[in-house]
Amino acid sequence: KIKPSETRIKVKDKKKAILEASLSLITSHGFHGTSMKMIAKKAHIAAGTIYVYFANKEEMIKALYQEIGMEINEIISTHNKPELQFSVNFMSIWTSILDFYRMDPRKPEFITQFTYSPYINDEVNVGDNGLLEPIKTIFKEAKNNGLVKNLPIPSLIALSHSPITALVRMNKSQHLHLTDVEIREYAQACWDA
Repeated sequence: KIKPSETRIKVKDKKKAILEASLSLITSHGFHGTSMKMIAKKAHIAAGTIYVYFANKEEMIKALYQEIGMEINEIISTHNKPELQFSVNFMSIWTSILDFYRMDPRKPEFITQFTYSPYINDEVNVGDNGLLEPIKTIFKEAKNNGLVKNLPIPSLIALSHSPITALVRMNKSQHLHLTDVEIREYAQACWDA
């Protein structure tokens, strides 16, 4: 028999459970279609518990964005080796982000929704913890060295990031099955572009 205390989520895990439930629900129902009550139910907590960790829904959504952004920043920083050619780093970062998204397709869906929503602003999109801040720095250096087209940094990010999210969506919907060989080919095609 399970003790009542065993069915409750540990205090330290409640914030994580809230963000995990938010990620699932927002990618299924959108920002406006996801209520705090739905999040609490999915996280197996009382609705008021959310407000212990977040002042409101907007703050919770921004925290989720920052969490995913830090994960992506870590991937970029780990796979960027300054001693290697930019093209090698680009391919390594590109394929690593694709793998990260394939492991949890909710994350690119959330990032896409967030990017085109009113939640994004200078407060959450700039600074050392801003999503893709390390890649912005890498692209800026590559532009300065004439290694990439002289386009605005956001457009260079869009040209490299949008194919990743499209491939993840096609893979998730089973319109495309990705293999390691194809992934390298897609990364090369993206670099060529």
